[in-house]
Amino acid sequence: MNTEAERLDDEVQVLQAGSKRRTIKLAPLITEIADKKTYLQYGYKDIYGYCYDRFKIKKTQVKVYCLVTRTYGTKNADGSYTISSTLSEYGVDKLYAISHLPGFTSNNYMVCFREYGITPKLSEKAIKNIVRKANGKVALETNESDKHLQEVLNKASACLNKLKLLCSDSNISNDEFRTIACRILSST
Repeated sequence: MNTEAERLDDEVQVLQAGSKRRTIKLAPLITEIADKKTYLQYGYKDIYGYCYDRFKIKKTQVKVYCLVTRTYGTKNADGSYTISSTLSEYGVDKLYAISHLPGFTSNNYMVCFREYGITPKLSEKAIKNIVRKANGKVALETNESDKHLQEVLNKASACLNKLKLLCSDSNISNDEFRTIACRILSST
């Protein structure tokens, strides 16, 4: 048995034993296992069967872990991944939801965070509402704990109206518009 395969397997088991909740620390490990195909050492033909049989992690969640890691993480020289502690505050589910914002790429996620007023303090539901609204879908009702969301959306709407007025006579690119938007939003 490969010691690296055993190490990764053990790390996942330790993380799962310590928390009933999904943790951002699992995502890089699962992605590393997928990339290095260490599941083959245990006789599995794919990452999904391995993760389900050994850790009870379903295929959909494996895909989410890998997407979040590859989008927000940094691949190290040894093939492992690191997700910054700042991003870790959001958790896997919030980061996954954020990745569905219009225009989102792994290179511009901080711009999206600022543009949409996304902070780790927002609930997952609030972030999903922001994503729905940004994608032109009707947002769900928010509860009292998500009251901050409405304030952020109102400020963003006011800023957008200012930008439309300022830029109506200009022929600027989307990137220039976003840069101006970020400046206006960060000043509010």
